[in-house]
Formats: sequence, structure tokens, C-alpha cells
Amino acid sequence: MENVPLQLLSPGDIRQLADALGVAPTKKLGQNFVHDAGTLRRIVASAEITPGDHVIEVGPGLGSLTLALLEAGARVSAIELDGALAAALPRTVKDRAGEVASRLRVVNADACAVTGLRDLEAPTANGEVASWEPPTKLVANLPYNVSVPVVLSILASFPTVTSALIMVQKEVGERMAARPGSRVYGAPSVKLAWWGEARVVGGVARTVFWPQPHVDSVLVAFARTPARAWEGLREDVWELVDAAFSQRRKTLRRALAPVCTNAQRVEAICAAAGIDPRWRGEALGVEDFIALARARRGGVSADAPGKVNVLLEVGPARSDGYHPLLTVFEAVSLRERVSIIPDCDAWGVTTCFVDAEGNPTPAPHRWHEVADEDHLALRAARLVADECQAAPAHVEVTKMIPVAGGMAGGSADAAAALVAANKAFDARLDETRLYELARSLGADVPFCLAGGMCVGRERGDVLTPLEVTPTHHWVLATSRQGLSTPAVFARFDEKKSASPRALERELGCDWEEALAEEDPAKLAGLVANDLEEAACELAPHLRAVLDEARRAGALAAMVSGSGPTVAALCAHETQAREVRDRLAAHPHVERALLANGPAAGARVVTR
Repeated sequence: MENVPLQLLSPGDIRQLADALGVAPTKKLGQNFVHDAGTLRRIVASAEITPGDHVIEVGPGLGSLTLALLEAGARVSAIELDGALAAALPRTVKDRAGEVASRLRVVNADACAVTGLRDLEAPTANGEVASWEPPTKLVANLPYNVSVPVVLSILASFPTVTSALIMVQKEVGERMAARPGSRVYGAPSVKLAWWGEARVVGGVARTVFWPQPHVDSVLVAFARTPARAWEGLREDVWELVDAAFSQRRKTLRRALAPVCTNAQRVEAICAAAGIDPRWRGEALGVEDFIALARARRGGVSADAPGKVNVLLEVGPARSDGYHPLLTVFEAVSLRERVSIIPDCDAWGVTTCFVDAEGNPTPAPHRWHEVADEDHLALRAARLVADECQAAPAHVEVTKMIPVAGGMAGGSADAAAALVAANKAFDARLDETRLYELARSLGADVPFCLAGGMCVGRERGDVLTPLEVTPTHHWVLATSRQGLSTPAVFARFDEKKSASPRALERELGCDWEEALAEEDPAKLAGLVANDLEEAACELAPHLRAVLDEARRAGALAAMVSGSGPTVAALCAHETQAREVRDRLAAHPHVERALLANGPAAGARVVTR
């Protein structure tokens, strides 16, 4: 699919088409048609349209911008409310650019009523019916009275739309892009910030429109941020935002009282969210409103650590398929966070990913959505709810631990969910019962609940705590290539390399000494993983990463669990940073992360 130079609509073309259709532009529909080719191509360039993009265009009118989008090689789903204009647009494109007519389809509808891919299904301008990939961009010339609702509706309905370029009245554009504390910051600013970041990228002269408007216009660029675990609270946040800005000179204590029962309840909610009730809505960012919504719903958050297997000895497979283990777990400071939002209409779960600083990141390339009922965090929350007959809840998971990296990220989700749900539902389950539920969810879940350092036996779920004096500094290098845990164990079994040692043995005094000393050199001499050879055979690049970690100065380097994450033990934090920087530059390393341990187990956390 290539750029095809087209003759865009001139001022004369615009008037001729309008006369032929008997169209008189109406103020009610905000119909001001762009007739300047330079402006149209600037809009397309600012939207970064490339051949093959599927663009939703709202309000195509007579087709000026539509032709410019088609010229850039895009597929265009044009949503037009005016029936006469919607009927004429395919003919205009076919007459002027027949060779690209197969890349336009027109939907005669209110854009706010278009809520899914089925609503976009329509014949192309040359009459063909084709299935297109989901839309990725939004481009629109919108009247001021519908601009924000339309953009919010499209972003909510089409999560694949990652960017937008909207032409709106100047004052509306400034409100859309405003930040907290700004004079024009308001409800539209907060609601758009829910989905991502908006910024004004240029002005548009009044003279490029017919009829010429009496207001100035601007271009607003929007970039969607990676999904956050917020969706279960969106309606609650919207309600608080609307209340906070309904009378913007009121403090939160007064403005939120109508939707929070009374002013005293607002004060309690603000205290739980860490927000001063004397502030006004204009001082709050979107995350502040989310914190208020969580506090109002009585949401509870907990986090739980990932793990490194400092020692992993594996016995022959048993008749039930499990391998008996003798392992030394160390909990590390990379943590998963789970929030339970109680009293919902139905169970649900949302997941987002963050980096080491807590900033949202895209889902990793190995991430595959699982059915809600299979999500470990949701399963854990439902187990607790069953214990006390609690109503459904929404489960929000914020992931920091590398996915499919042998570091028990899913088990940490489950452990955090158990603790958060126990508090949110007031289930009052004791430690023994929580551990029973943890064992039913997975072999590593009990350790993520416990944290610290433990010896794990049987499947790794029978734990004995260890006393540890120093802090251990780790570098964790994730891999660009995934590894299947069952495949690693299968290769291990093929090699008949199960540990000949008695797995029921007690750890010797050398372990006690190593865990008591500030210098981790002795601990480095005890690091071992029976699965490492099998993992390296399935993913040979791991050997190069292990070698690089050792050359960079790590005291010890090993594959973590079944891999493919490489864990490097360092003498101190400065050395860990040096090793991190070396591994981050390695071609087979996706990310290199700093972590320390032993870290606390699953715990309830505040905002």
C-alpha cells in the first residue's frame, strides 16, 4: 500500500459539491469545511499517517481530509452524522480517486454510538465488503460542542487506537491539553488524561475554512499511554471529576459531598487517599481522582515479592508428574501490586505493566491475555470471597516482575490478592488458612506470601524460614526469548540429571555462615540450579549472558528457576549498577533490573 498523489478539494470544489447536494453548512452540526491543501497535508503529517494505517475519521463532511488521508496510504473508516454527506462521500472519492476507493468505508452514524468493530463494518466506496484490522489512529475536525465526548467515546470503544490528531476550537483544545493548576484545567482535561497525554501542536487559520468561523482553531495531538489497571473504577472517577468541577471554586469537602453522602464522609475518603479536602478539583491529577475513587469504594491494595532460587535441587519426577524440590528462595524487591475493589456487579480483572520506577510500559511481547477465570489473582480473590460469602469485586493487577521469567510473577499476584481480599472483604482468615489457600493456587504462592528467605521442600510449598543478616544485591537480566517451564523440566528429565543428593537433607552450617556474613562471597559459592543446563540447551544464548555477568564482576550468575531470567549476585550496590549497565547493553538481554533481598512477603499497602 503506497502513497498515491491526489488532487485535493479546492475552495471551488467545496462550493460546487455543496451546491450539487443542496448542503448549506449548519452551525448546529459545526460544519466548517477545510479547503486548503497545505493545511490538510499538514494535519496528515502531524498525525503521522503511514501507508497501511487504519484511521477512524469523524466528521469527514465533503471529503477534504478524507482524500488527504487516502493520499497518505491509509484505510479510512469515516463516521458521518449527516445522511446526505455520508451518501455523497463514496461517490466523491470514487470520482476523484477511484484507484483508492477500496480503502474508504463510510458509516452514517453518531460517532458516540459507534462502540465496536461491528459498527464500522460497511462496504467500501467501490462497493466491496472487506474485513479490516482494528483501527489504530483517530483523525477528526470536530465542532466544539461534541469534541470531548466524541474523542472519549472512540478511545473507550477502540483500545487499539493509540494516537489521535483532532482539530478543535482553540479554547477547547487548550482545555483538553491543560495540566493541574492551569486556569483552563477541568473535567475534559482529567478525562482525557485517563487515556493518555494530549498537547496542542499548532494553530489553524480561520481562512482555510468555508464558511469562515468566528473562532480560532488548533490541532491537538494525543498519545495513548499503556493500559493501567483502572477500568473497573472509570465510572466512579468520572462521577467524582464531574462533581469536583461542577462548581470549581468549592473545596473538595463541599464539592464532593453530594456524591459521597456528606462532608464528613468526604474528609474520611480524602484522608484515606492522602489528599487535603481543602484543595479544589483544579489541583488534582487523574491519579488523585483514582485514589479518591478507590478510597470511596473501600478498595484495598497489597503487594508481594518476586523470587530468586538461590539453590534449586530437583529430584526425579513422581507418579503425579511433580518433581520434588529442595530450594532456597530469596524474595526480592521487585513487587506485584494487586488492588481489590469490592461490591461490584460482577467479577473482573485488569492488568497493567510498569517499569522499575512505576511508570506504565507496554505489555511484553510474550504476554498473552488469559481468560479472566484463569487469572491467578482473580482466582485468589474469589477463594477468599467464597470463605465469607462476599459480593463480587474488581481485581486490578500492576505487574513489575518480568513475565515468564522464572521469578514467580503470577504467584506474587496470587499472594497479594489473598492478602488484599482478606482485608477488603473483612474475611479475617488466619495465617494458616491463607497458606492453605496459597498452596491450592500454586507451588510458589506460599513463598510469595511469606517472603524473606526460606527453604522449600516437596513442590517448594513446604517452607522453613531462614535467618538472614545482610542485604543481597541482585541484577536480573530478562531475555528476549521465552522459555516454557514444562519444556525445561522435560529436557531435564531427558538428561536424567535429577539430583542424586537426598532432597530431605538439612542445609549445612556453611549456609548458616553465608547468610550471617555481610560479605556475600560465601553465599556466591553455594549458588546452584539443577535446571540451568536444561534451560541453556533450550536457549543457548543464556550461556553468553551468564558469561557476560561474570566478566562484569558478579560474584555468581545463574538462571533463575526454569528461566530465562539470569540472576547475578553482586558484592554491593555500586557493583550491581556496573553489572546492570553491562548486561543492559548485551544483545540478548531485554531489560536489566536492580533488586535486593531478602524482601518482605505479601502485605497490605497504602496509596
